[in-house]
Amino acid sequence: MKLKTALGILFILELFSPTLFAANFRCGFLKRKVETTLSIPRPPDVLILARNVRVAVDKTPRSFNRSDENRMRQAVEQALSPDFSIVNGNPEAVFRIFVDSVEPSIEQYMKTERRRVVVGQDCTTDKNGKERCVDKYEQKDVPVRYWEADVRMNWRVEVVDSSETPIDSAFSSTESYKSKKEVSVNGVAQPGSAKLPDEREIVNQMFNGVAEKITVRYRKTYDNLTVDLACSDELTPGNKLVEDSNTVRIKNWEGALKLWEAAKMKKKENEGDRLYNMAVAYEALAFMAFDASGRPEDAAGQFDMALELYQQAATVDPGEKYIQRAAERLTISKNNLGRAKLHEIFKEREERLSEQEKLFAQMEDEERHLREEAQREAMARPLDDDTADERNFRAYARARLGNQAVVSDEELESIVSSYGLERFKLDENQAWRVMYYEIARKDDIVEYGKEFELFVAKGFITRDDRNALNAIAESFLFLTAEDIRIVESSFTFRDESAPKP
Repeated sequence: MKLKTALGILFILELFSPTLFAANFRCGFLKRKVETTLSIPRPPDVLILARNVRVAVDKTPRSFNRSDENRMRQAVEQALSPDFSIVNGNPEAVFRIFVDSVEPSIEQYMKTERRRVVVGQDCTTDKNGKERCVDKYEQKDVPVRYWEADVRMNWRVEVVDSSETPIDSAFSSTESYKSKKEVSVNGVAQPGSAKLPDEREIVNQMFNGVAEKITVRYRKTYDNLTVDLACSDELTPGNKLVEDSNTVRIKNWEGALKLWEAAKMKKKENEGDRLYNMAVAYEALAFMAFDASGRPEDAAGQFDMALELYQQAATVDPGEKYIQRAAERLTISKNNLGRAKLHEIFKEREERLSEQEKLFAQMEDEERHLREEAQREAMARPLDDDTADERNFRAYARARLGNQAVVSDEELESIVSSYGLERFKLDENQAWRVMYYEIARKDDIVEYGKEFELFVAKGFITRDDRNALNAIAESFLFLTAEDIRIVESSFTFRDESAPKP
């Protein structure tokens, strides 16, 4: 009788509840909630286009040893995988890790506290003569030993490309570890007091925190969010395709959406339930589309539809908190998709610049090839093939070079530009052809003079000396017989190689 009365009261309360016409998020006699989990892709904070990277721990405090540095490097490498390939040689980018400081505060100290402690035992004998004892407790002031740790590690990351150009140098963070444990009470060791970590062990634990933050900043991650579904009877077939349960392995959001779109709500006031569930489906499909392609525009249609349906559901049921939460969730998701769009624009721009650089490099190679070919053709022309303008410029260049021991590249370019091109109206190949010949001639004159000086050191040259000098002169391709006569005339010697009259 009492059970029937209770059921009747529940029925009346439900019938006249002020939330009767609100969205149904608790259904059935047990008011069970139907939940589903959305896997929301989150773009990285900073987009790194390089695929092959190296991790280097470049700066650490004195308290770090080689093992600590290796542990930190391995933690960061694991955080970057599998989006990046870790290499040692020829990386496209380098992640440099700096540990600016470690501030440890680890201590043990004693305090006197009032505790309920064992002071003895109360023993009694049962009817069978067996003694039974129980601990006797009292409140007493006793010594309590504490272990307390407060450790902070300040670190930062710098990412550079293969040319040492910074990609990201603004990421710094702090890892902290704070713990307080009882070591002993009234001289009795407490559980776990024998395995208290030291500073190095605590810092090694902090590397996991570093790895998590590295992952979020430079890799696409996923936020798993539990969402409540409206559970009106008409929506149950669709719910069964996507709800979190042991029977649902792969969620069929497209199938659920079709069932919800076709559902005919018996009560007009429950239309908001249907619109809400449809919005959740479009939201899930939007995230799946973005995750598959990485392109925000592929998810834009479903995302806009989800926003519109949530707004319609909120109009039908303006006081429902689950619908309000969904709107807040989509605001965050919209920011994520916006960041992904910026990443995509940046990536496309970088790829476009890379293609332009390749095209420019190809054009420069072609121009260099044509220029070198024209230079080879110009240099192949003999001296007696000079034009009148080339002869005039040659006379000027010979006089200009002959008066200087050393001529810089800048001065050579000035001579070619100011005189060869502007005054004597030659093209670049003609002017440099003349200049190359005259530079080579000047060098050959100097070298032949050194060789000839060796032969005339004794004051005369013989016929054999002349034969040797003629063979040497043949190796100086830019010297004429007149050039050789001029060089030899600068020395005083007796020529015994000449035929006697």
